[in-house]
Amino acid sequence: MIKKIFVIVSVFLVLGFLGYQVHSYIFTQIHKEPAFSLLKLYKFNTGFSLLVCINIVLLSNVNKIAEQLGFIYLGALLLKILLFVATFYVSIIKKDILQTVDKISMLITVFVFLSTELFFVIKLINQKQSI
Repeated sequence: MIKKIFVIVSVFLVLGFLGYQVHSYIFTQIHKEPAFSLLKLYKFNTGFSLLVCINIVLLSNVNKIAEQLGFIYLGALLLKILLFVATFYVSIIKKDILQTVDKISMLITVFVFLSTELFFVIKLINQKQSI
């Protein structure tokens, strides 16, 4: 269990750091300032994905809850969406017009973290079902 948590933490921290560096480099190359804080976006996605995955690892060791991990993940995903909208409400909703570059960069960040998170959760659920 400790090894799984260490791998998850390592992957998300490296993904967050490298993603932020590449993303900010691209924005400097196109001479554009994003409509939102890139650092805040990456901190949110890294932190929440870490929290979800570590909780799924911990909950997978509880026999009564292990069967419900998929539903727990769906609830966590809904919570993540709600907190994301609440956190970036001013950047997303209140802005008159978000440029296409801003929309695409936000979506890419969300989908990269979501797909990585989903990879770990599916792997954990499949390990529990095969036991």
